[in-house]
Amino acid sequence: MIVGKGLFANAMKSIDRGDTIFFCSGVSNSSETDKNNFLREENLLMSFKCTANKLIYFSSYFVNFDNYTKQLYYRHKKNMELLVAENFENYTIFRLPQVVGKCGNIHTLTNYLHSKISAGEKVNIFKNAKRNLLDIDDVTLFVSYILEKGLYANNIVSFAEPVSHSVSDIVDAFETILGLKIEKDFVSSLEEPYRDVVDKDVLEICKNLGIVFDETYIERLLKKYYGK
Repeated sequence: MIVGKGLFANAMKSIDRGDTIFFCSGVSNSSETDKNNFLREENLLMSFKCTANKLIYFSSYFVNFDNYTKQLYYRHKKNMELLVAENFENYTIFRLPQVVGKCGNIHTLTNYLHSKISAGEKVNIFKNAKRNLLDIDDVTLFVSYILEKGLYANNIVSFAEPVSHSVSDIVDAFETILGLKIEKDFVSSLEEPYRDVVDKDVLEICKNLGIVFDETYIERLLKKYYGK
């Protein structure tokens, strides 16, 4: 059973199963500050608390880092994780970074950068800012494997690239793919650095699934969804 619509809901259709609830609904904009939107997601989640089915909840990779949980969105995701753990007998929580795929959400980093760069507009880049990108197809493959093997039952798993990329490098990759050069303005940021936390067992699973995180991953990913 799939709850919600959009990128995740469409992707999970290929692995949908009757004994599992894929919770793909909720706040998707990490800049969100309207508490009513957070409450709407919470109420929808809790409407399934009596289910006998397994719950799959998609949280944020950045909940791992204290400096991010100072922000409303990430505090909300952390709270949602607690609600899942306290109210569902069978669940797995997937902490994911920025997931890339075909979607019309203008708030995603890659859609925003693609729009700006394609239009030849100047892009402001926060100094030292890093982001972690993941292909939605890789997410689907990983989730399917975890379900089939019964791994991370009633637990949390962080699935992300082992090394995050500077936003500057992501912009450079877009320029290469689109064959464009744009003006960049590097601005100061209060963003604190973080150390990536991807378990070696997760990386071993990725290896078995043929998910290759190498120096070409970002460019291959962006070319797949944004290439000419």
